[in-house]
Amino acid sequence: MAITTAAQQSNAAQPCHICRTLCQQRCQRCRSTYYCSIECQKKDWKKHRKVCKQEQAVEAWKELCQIVASSTAAEANRGFHQARDELIQQQQIEKDEPRQKTQRQERSHSQTPASPDETKSAESSLPRYQGKLSYSIEKMPNLFMYQVIVSIPITHPFTADSCRTEIVGGSILTVQLSSSEPIVQISFPHPKLSMVGQARAVDLVDDNHRALYIRLVDTDQSMDSTARDRLFVPANDASKVSCRSCRQRLFPENTIHNVLWMPSSRWEDMADYLTCLDPTNTAVETLSSPMGVGKRHHILQDTTTLVVHVEDVLDTSVCVLAVPGYGQEDTMEESNTQNTWMQTRIGATLTCSQCSDVIGEASNVDTFRFFHHKLCCNEQPVSTLSTFLATEMVRHAETQAVYSFGIVHPTHRLLLLQLVSWESEVAYSHESLVDSQELHELQWRKVAKIMFYETIEAELAVTSPRLLWQTDWCCDPVTNSMPNNNTNIIKLYLNATEWTKLKDELTELSLKQVREIADATVVAKTGTAPSKDVRLATVLRN
Repeated sequence: MAITTAAQQSNAAQPCHICRTLCQQRCQRCRSTYYCSIECQKKDWKKHRKVCKQEQAVEAWKELCQIVASSTAAEANRGFHQARDELIQQQQIEKDEPRQKTQRQERSHSQTPASPDETKSAESSLPRYQGKLSYSIEKMPNLFMYQVIVSIPITHPFTADSCRTEIVGGSILTVQLSSSEPIVQISFPHPKLSMVGQARAVDLVDDNHRALYIRLVDTDQSMDSTARDRLFVPANDASKVSCRSCRQRLFPENTIHNVLWMPSSRWEDMADYLTCLDPTNTAVETLSSPMGVGKRHHILQDTTTLVVHVEDVLDTSVCVLAVPGYGQEDTMEESNTQNTWMQTRIGATLTCSQCSDVIGEASNVDTFRFFHHKLCCNEQPVSTLSTFLATEMVRHAETQAVYSFGIVHPTHRLLLLQLVSWESEVAYSHESLVDSQELHELQWRKVAKIMFYETIEAELAVTSPRLLWQTDWCCDPVTNSMPNNNTNIIKLYLNATEWTKLKDELTELSLKQVREIADATVVAKTGTAPSKDVRLATVLRN
């Protein structure tokens, strides 16, 4: 209860509601009743407070109508759930307040209070869910469907009945694991989504996590690719590119002015390059030199390598040696080269001058080609070994119809990889952008699904891979069972460290698969019962 002046809004004096004295002061809350003093306002407060509250409610109602009229359905729905969550949280606080007071009184009367270490230990032993919602979303264009997998720790008291999932506005999926947890809103690029069946709890291959499995279908059936091409090395950070093994810098300061996709890796964009008449367009400049030849002050990137000019590289950072290149066997015979992985352009081997690790190749006298997964930028890996192999497997599948790779260890252990599919795209929660309204904008990445299996290289000649991949629908049995010389397998030789790293990467990725989907895929491709030896992994590719 207070009085405010009306002099700023009107110079005309009005009579006091109690004593009728002319004044310019009125009730601060409703601003409709005039009082000459606080004493007069106190006398009239018992009657006026009823009217004052009513007028305040009317103003609030008008303000609410204006907000609703100016907001969209998605904003109104988001505001409703936010207000509901705040109400539930406040009710929970009020409900727990008497219990907290009782606990404080018991602690104050206790003669032997618990030590801070004991209290901390008791709190940490409680099963609670920490962190944000972790999910992966796979886009399957052939089925016009999205597959959403929400990963949940096994300690979380989660049930399918307690979670709430719904589609808002046809393009926003809302997920809430329980009424006491926040709602996560995920925005999809298609406005006509509907849920297939109900969300259900499933088991992951990882025994420490469970998952909530949701399927969405695009009723408009207009599911085009939304994966974005990205520059692996920004031009302003090119001087920070280094060897991944020893962190030795490869480029001088202020040498690289631009980073571009190689036209040979983007044939569908060639028409745009050729019809662009802007003389300042640096993409057109790359066509003036032979394809795949380094250009001064530029980095040309394709899906697995960075192509640079020799003069842009520090002289003391690399060595050009006449030794077997990356992925080749040290004692490789001429008769075995047809089954061994090689780059399209073969040249001398490029190694780091400090750690002697193979980081690329010198394809001609003017050009160096560096492998993405052998480099770091700003102390972060440019790519991973599993991504490199997935990209190469897709390239061989599309150009040579070869779907199997054999990754050989120096002790002749072998990881047998087979490409299952490569049309899907995946978005992960840790790569999603979150704005102030907690709306997740998905960042789509291309992926390949790969089955892998560890065996011995010596057994490969005796036991043909057809015994493992029994349901091969691409090749006829005669071609697939050529004795001792299976041309449907490409071998790539790695050192022990890289081989172990690759196996660990694939194993970790396989733990994120839904168990029943992984088992069904293995059965379909091998024709045998699921086994812990044969695993399925979803690997990012470029």
